[in-house]
Amino acid sequence: MIRAARPGAGRPSSYKPAHAVSLREYFENTVKRIDQLITADQRENLPYPTVAAWCRKEGHERRAPERWSKEPEFRAALDFAKQVQRDLNQLAVGAGLKFTLKESET
Repeated sequence: MIRAARPGAGRPSSYKPAHAVSLREYFENTVKRIDQLITADQRENLPYPTVAAWCRKEGHERRAPERWSKEPEFRAALDFAKQVQRDLNQLAVGAGLKFTLKESET
């Protein structure tokens, strides 16, 4: 007899609340680094934080954040990350800064 799977009966999620904290800290630390570099008059090759770079740094599968976004605290961390990116994009346009996607030192 073949049984239909129960909803939610799949493999358990690899998500942990620490992932949301880690993502937020990654973006916050990168912004602090950008502030330091701007203060030191660097206007080019500034690190640009991305969720994909955070995944690489933490050893997570690239699609994991998409799955974890169902968790409210991780969704909030993703929203924070997107807002940081929007703010950095406006800063780049307004202040003539140039960012790079190479790995940041955070």
